[in-house]
This record gives sequence, structure tokens and C-alpha cells, in this order.
Amino acid sequence: MTAWKAFCRFVNKLSKISIWIAAVATILMAIMVFVEVICRNFFGFSTLIADEFGGYFLCASTFFAGP
Repeated sequence: MTAWKAFCRFVNKLSKISIWIAAVATILMAIMVFVEVICRNFFGFSTLIADEFGGYFLCASTFFAGP
């Protein structure tokens, strides 16, 4: 196996891992926003972290899914 093929295989594996991280971050963001909406509308309280962590998850999914 040449060095180029090994490098390409490494980049492909890294890309697949990156895609999974982005997908998990997007799903977690959606769940967190959903829980925040339900808590505010039906129970009258806020989780107080949905805005902050939603932004973090959005940045993570953009960063990992971009390449």
C-alpha cells in the first residue's frame, strides 16, 4: 500500500467520524430546543441552558459537517 492510499483511507475515516459527530450534535440540538419549548409552554419554566448549548451544538455541527 502506498503512502497516498493510506492517507486517503485515513481522511475518509476521519470524514465519516466527523459526519457522525455533526449528526449527533444536530440531533441533540433539536431535542434540547424541543424540550425547552415544551417546558416553557406547558410547565412554565425554562431549562436555562438551551440557548447556550443550542449555539454550541450548531457551531459543532457546522464545523464538523462543513468539510
